[in-house]
Amino acid sequence: MTIFDKFMQKDNFISLPDIASRLLEILQEDDVDVNELVRLVESDPVISRKVLKIANSPIFQARTQIVNLNQATQKLGTKRVSDIVFSVSLNSKLFIGRNLNIYPLLEKYFYNSFLVGNLSKVFLDFYDSRTRNGLFVSGLLHDIGRMIMIQMEPLDYVRVIELMNLEQISEIEAENHIFKENHTIVGTNLAEVWSLPEMVRSVITNYTEPSKATNFQTLSYGVNVSKEYVDRISAKDFDNLENISLSNFKNYNTLDSMIHISDKKRLIDEKMKELIVNLPDSYVLFK
Repeated sequence: MTIFDKFMQKDNFISLPDIASRLLEILQEDDVDVNELVRLVESDPVISRKVLKIANSPIFQARTQIVNLNQATQKLGTKRVSDIVFSVSLNSKLFIGRNLNIYPLLEKYFYNSFLVGNLSKVFLDFYDSRTRNGLFVSGLLHDIGRMIMIQMEPLDYVRVIELMNLEQISEIEAENHIFKENHTIVGTNLAEVWSLPEMVRSVITNYTEPSKATNFQTLSYGVNVSKEYVDRISAKDFDNLENISLSNFKNYNTLDSMIHISDKKRLIDEKMKELIVNLPDSYVLFK
């Protein structure tokens, strides 16, 4: 029995949170309807409180207290509110009522996915409007298959991490060795069950080898570069942020050839460094 087969037998794991599913439908539109978004957020009191809490946080320097979701949306923008809603709803799905022994491991990977989603947005201006709406969600969900593997086989996934470190091999290679399958396969199966948008499915399936993507290839490359950025920061490959440059990353040149970002590389580098410094404070507010 595959990991995904085991996952499908657990009813409380199967469905995408309703609010996240409805949000994805809204994001498929070229122009997001602000009123529709506000009504959606208002339907969930917990998420509504989170949005207001974030809007009133020092990060956004509100001059007066923001007391309703219309004000919050005006302050944060529809894309940022959408990101908050999706992150909070997915976080609650993954972490509530789960095995506390694996919580730190799940937390680590979810946080890294949160960073990847946010870093992917630095390429926002180089994509068409439809793809822009899916950038954060694609980055956040690129690793969702790994979350399922950790939930279903936590001890074996610890062996995956140990094998990666011991043999200096990739996560895909280690997963294939231990499980005879890997997180992109599990994630692709989940994306189909959750009826995720085609662009998100494409990233989940292809972000490790974006050259294989037949659709939304530039999006897969963008998430791949953002993922490498986060991984190398986590592994402390650089003495400090000043030594980091997109030029250091394997697929940057290919991404540049597709969306022509070389003339903005310095600006993008600076934005990514700024996000790496500020996102930890922002992430705390999502919890």
